[in-house]
Amino acid sequence: MNPSRRFLLEWMYAGLLIFIIGGYMAYLLLHDRLHIETQERTRLAGQAQMVADNLTSQLKAANLSLENVLKEISAWRREKDGNQSASQHLKALADAMPGVLTMFIVDARGTILAADKADLVGKNVAKREFFMAVQRYPDPKTLYVSVPFLTSRGNFTMNLVRLIPGPEGQFGGMVIASLDPKEFRVLLNSAIYEPDMSAFLVHGDGMLFLSVPDQKKLVGMEQGKPDSFFTQQLKSGKPLNVFEGNSYALGEDSMVAMVTVQPETLAMDKPLVVAVGRTQSAIYKYWRQELISQAALFWIVALMTITGLYSYQKIRKA
Repeated sequence: MNPSRRFLLEWMYAGLLIFIIGGYMAYLLLHDRLHIETQERTRLAGQAQMVADNLTSQLKAANLSLENVLKEISAWRREKDGNQSASQHLKALADAMPGVLTMFIVDARGTILAADKADLVGKNVAKREFFMAVQRYPDPKTLYVSVPFLTSRGNFTMNLVRLIPGPEGQFGGMVIASLDPKEFRVLLNSAIYEPDMSAFLVHGDGMLFLSVPDQKKLVGMEQGKPDSFFTQQLKSGKPLNVFEGNSYALGEDSMVAMVTVQPETLAMDKPLVVAVGRTQSAIYKYWRQELISQAALFWIVALMTITGLYSYQKIRKA
């Protein structure tokens, strides 16, 4: 064979061998990355759905308690000490439900007539947003979910509100259950399985209600930015989505599963959104380490192949 032709063929075969080895290693790395991505998306979605299902159960329980109170109001009004009886009943209900911080009944003027906590009775909440929201659009079939707010006791909470219809169906006051953030934080914490994870509960208007781990700088933050995962979740119309990219809440590239909680049976005026996420740097940490080691191995093999062939051809020529 012509020496020049043999020389070129040997380098072509060496190049092909290096290409095949590199391609196979790249295929394995890509396959591993896709497997990690699929596995993590499935796991995050499962955790977010688990939280959403438990949250739905707690919302339904609270709503049943509010409906129970609505049924008893007419009887309490006929009693001489009806408000005291109502307060005792509210205390029993609030104590029985760990997810409820407090319960109270408000008249059409915003005055608290009965409550599970005695010091609340007589206070007026007419200027509170949760009161005015129901007053503007009174509907006895709706479960109103107030925007998170800071109470006079210093608790950051949300209210579940049911309208008390008047004799002719007009606005006649409301029954309110304030949610206990501690209990819902425990619920969010149940979704955490890695130290880099975070979980959030966001009101449908975009305000972040709770975060785990507890990050006070995030609580109350507006999430309804045009390109945020939260906005994309509501626009999608789907109950469950998994997003990848820069997270507005986490502040870095992340994978976040989101579930919209708004069961038809509750007729909630605003949804709640559960979010469970991990940073991509943590998800692909070990894969990146493998990428570096595989890349180093590839260059060693390529260098040895090139050096070996060059040395062999040099010796043969000599």
